[in-house]
Amino acid sequence: MTIAVCAKVSEGLVLGADSLMIVEDIDSQMKKPIVANTFKNVKKLHQLEGYPIGILSWGTESIGPRNIVSLVDEFDHSLPDYNDNIDYTVEEISQSFFNFIKKKCEKINPERLKRFELGIAINGFSRGEFFPNEFKFTLPFSTKIEEVRPNDSNGNPSFGVSWYGRYDAIVRLHMGCDFGLRMEITEILLKKGMEIEEINKIFSEYEYSSNFSSMPLQDAIHFVSYLINLMCGRCRFYSGTPFCGGPIDIAVITYKGFKWIKSKEWKV
Repeated sequence: MTIAVCAKVSEGLVLGADSLMIVEDIDSQMKKPIVANTFKNVKKLHQLEGYPIGILSWGTESIGPRNIVSLVDEFDHSLPDYNDNIDYTVEEISQSFFNFIKKKCEKINPERLKRFELGIAINGFSRGEFFPNEFKFTLPFSTKIEEVRPNDSNGNPSFGVSWYGRYDAIVRLHMGCDFGLRMEITEILLKKGMEIEEINKIFSEYEYSSNFSSMPLQDAIHFVSYLINLMCGRCRFYSGTPFCGGPIDIAVITYKGFKWIKSKEWKV
């Protein structure tokens, strides 16, 4: 699994992800998924070469014999050179990548597809634009790309943070309790005659808030790192199979371009 985070502030975007991948297989006798391999250096944050666009991936880290890094590189190779000054939008790039990955998924064995789930978020700047756009999709479920935090009715940009993959520790911290506990408490209170609006108001009072529109880019970098480390720490120090971990990759994207803040390098 994965913890991937994207924070959108008025200065730009901060993207981050962990590096752990668990490879599952099916036990021939028990007919249940088992852990076959664990890799701790998987790339889940990708740059489209030259473009001020980053891609986050979570869930399945391979399609057939190809990992997601290889597929992103293949798609990247098909794009025109950014320095050719072609006009493009993040939405157009996102739609093209959706079509590219969806076509790859059509070749997956139907039995394998039952356990398959790949999430993708494409975040960055269209040519000539000062504020970024964010899109996402999840295969095999999505039929189209979905915009994250679109502009409001007056055309003003919306700011905030998104987290993808496994994020229960973040939700507990940010929301005051996780979704499962909230659903149980809500069900009990509804049976006691409380209205859903009143219940939601109680929960909202325990949520943390943050001013993303005013948050400096450097603080957004620390914030994204903090959330990813929170999830990695939850996996490291509590019982159960770890589903997040390894080195953390972080990048910043502004209208000026894409910059790695922290990135894995090949080494011996």
